[in-house]
Amino acid sequence: MAGPLQLLTREGAHALRGICRQLKSCAVQNGYVVSHSLRNVETISPFVHAMVRDPAFLAHVSQLASRRRAAPPP
Repeated sequence: MAGPLQLLTREGAHALRGICRQLKSCAVQNGYVVSHSLRNVETISPFVHAMVRDPAFLAHVSQLASRRRAAPPP
């Protein structure tokens, strides 16, 4: 498998980016990591909470992960 994967709809990605912008001030930034991290974001955001528990989303991600594991190394 090569190339980008679309896990969310355009609207879902837009919503998640907005949530990330709102939570950025709560996130930790380490000197060795370029991005920020925030643990347990699903307890803060109802959107993320619903997303990580949605059976259709989880089935799609699981299917992608299964395909990735089954792919031969480059």
